[in-house]
Amino acid sequence: MIAIFSALEDEIKDFKAGLSIRKTSSYQCCRMYEGQYRQRDCVLVLTGMGGEHARQVTQLIVSTYPVTALISTGFGGSLNHRTDIGDILIYAGLSDAGSPGEAGAKSELKSDSRLVEAASTCKGKGFQTLVGRGLTLSDVCSLPSEKLRLGQKFVADMVDMESYSIAQAAAEKGFPFIAARSVFDSVEDDLWLL
Repeated sequence: MIAIFSALEDEIKDFKAGLSIRKTSSYQCCRMYEGQYRQRDCVLVLTGMGGEHARQVTQLIVSTYPVTALISTGFGGSLNHRTDIGDILIYAGLSDAGSPGEAGAKSELKSDSRLVEAASTCKGKGFQTLVGRGLTLSDVCSLPSEKLRLGQKFVADMVDMESYSIAQAAAEKGFPFIAARSVFDSVEDDLWLL
């Protein structure tokens, strides 16, 4: 069973529409949709925003369901000029920067190389699929100057708030993991003004 994690309903609405849902359940702040997508068993999980929510929910999922792989999806913010709004970034590796004022990143985690290779072949109209590095931050990163600084400091292409926690839970259990995020705001955008 593939576990697909996302923080917000808007991030998964199209995927959910294609899911043959067998069962819907809730636990604290999360919601799970069990079913089939293209003849594969999966559980679609809404974690809520933030790393702590994602960590708790991921631990629940890997201890409850017969999971074979974990996927972190959703939106993220660009940290450089390499990506544009709507592009998909496949995380080959990712770090956790904690809060903006913290000194350094936690250890780097890697996505499963076979999953990265398969996902990087996805094509679409009006967007590109890139392989790069992700960064998880505990707070929203909205200012262009801060996004550029973080991208340079951590040599990262995109920032989100949940992927590292999901990757860490996958690594602890030995499950393959990948993050695939869509660029919501470019490096020049002030997120609070969108």
